[in-house]
Amino acid sequence: MQPYDDEIDDLGNRKAIWWARQSDRNDIQGTIFAVRHIIAHAEPGETFDGEKFVQQIPLAHFAPIIRTPEDQRKPGNVQNALEQLLMFAGSNFDPTLPYAMYDSPTVQRLITAAALEQYKFVTDILSEPPILSQEQKDEAFEGFFRLCELVEPSETTPEAINKLRSKFHLLLDIDQSKWSYGLKGLVETLYPRLWQRIEGVLEGKPQQIKDQDQVAQAKVQTILDKHLHPLARESWQNFKTV
Repeated sequence: MQPYDDEIDDLGNRKAIWWARQSDRNDIQGTIFAVRHIIAHAEPGETFDGEKFVQQIPLAHFAPIIRTPEDQRKPGNVQNALEQLLMFAGSNFDPTLPYAMYDSPTVQRLITAAALEQYKFVTDILSEPPILSQEQKDEAFEGFFRLCELVEPSETTPEAINKLRSKFHLLLDIDQSKWSYGLKGLVETLYPRLWQRIEGVLEGKPQQIKDQDQVAQAKVQTILDKHLHPLARESWQNFKTV
């Protein structure tokens, strides 16, 4: 795969590259990415350790720990779920990385807010939560599974949920408490916060397109005003209730 060419002379094509990159980065930040990441690891499989693909150890992906970068890179080690979520969130704030260099203010606000929520989810799990009863833990897990069905309504999601339900119950009691505490916050606090933030963006009018080609500008603006924006508002309502 070829890296992005940030030095491309054609400003139009350069902007398209920036938009594609911003869209990619938005997919690895925040509540919805955390849900999809957990679903994707319901079944242990191969993962990349930085040099090669290795087989995941059952339950190891859900260990509520953050190791040093040196330990994560030791032969045979792979990042667990929290380490990966933390790595992706951190990529938004590392000034040595090029990812956020061309963000518009709007994109920067959205991605930064999502990245901070990803940090919050990880730190909640790593905190010292109260020891919960099995009923409280099960309630938190089932709330998370309802969120899974909402944001990832694929044919394979029910099977993944059943595997996750069994897997979470195999964790140590203290680790179950940590995960259920974090997942409860994800469902009851972080996801509603995301919903309200996106709803606020969609309540406003679409940003006015600027282009030297007046015909093209009017055509694109019409598509945004008459089709894409109303469709986005309508679609977003489907994600309101957990």
